[in-house]
Amino acid sequence: MTTPANRPAEPPGRIARWKARRRVRAAQRAAAGKLAPGARLTLGLTGAAALCAGAVAVFITEVEAGPVALITVGAVLLIIAVMGRRITSVSLVDGGMTFEERVEQQLSQADTPQQALEVATAATTVAPEVQNNEHIALMSHAAYEEVVADRLASIFGTQVVDARYDHRRGSRLAYDLLVTREGKRVGIEILFGDPSRPVARSRVEDRVLRAFSQPDLDALIIVCNQREPSRLFLEQVSAFVPQGKGFQYVRWVDHTDSSTLRQTIEEQL
Repeated sequence: MTTPANRPAEPPGRIARWKARRRVRAAQRAAAGKLAPGARLTLGLTGAAALCAGAVAVFITEVEAGPVALITVGAVLLIIAVMGRRITSVSLVDGGMTFEERVEQQLSQADTPQQALEVATAATTVAPEVQNNEHIALMSHAAYEEVVADRLASIFGTQVVDARYDHRRGSRLAYDLLVTREGKRVGIEILFGDPSRPVARSRVEDRVLRAFSQPDLDALIIVCNQREPSRLFLEQVSAFVPQGKGFQYVRWVDHTDSSTLRQTIEEQL
């Protein structure tokens, strides 16, 4: 007689087997330093776009740094897309600079925050470890923060203020920007990271706890270029939000995401 204790285990279903095969293939690609097909396609398209934009800019602008940065990054992305492997350094004609050094140079020579953000995003997508460089991390975040701040200023005008220094208190606030309307105060915390990966939970929790240490804040919105976290992730973080306060996460990569960002802020005002 067959009992539940000695009954043979049922073979996994088709979906479970498919997921298991995907995990195995992903682990094999990671071990070999290979990129997923989707990542190769994205890098190829981004590299081609950057290369074309840089080539066009050479003929219509007098400034060299921006077009050269776009051409260089575009060429690197195309090479990586064709090779299908991650790289951490590349030998260039002008002295054999490493990839990290080249990225740092291009960020410092960018003519606008938008150009710097394009370089930072492309470089971080190719080699996320470049953000371990303190200078690259600071310049990347500063460029992203500046672009987002300019976008919010164009949407909300004088309702947006730089909250990093509160003149009323003479001290730094716990978030980057503040949007106000009829007594409502919505803090904006801006984070930059690897756009191909979800944001780390610890980064979000830390910002939420720090922001709501100031009781006059009505809501906090995290604006980040990284993939949106899972619903469970956001529910767990929301447990740290005081009762009656608001919290939301918005992924902002470029201007096409501005309508969602605006709507999210409007809901909290």
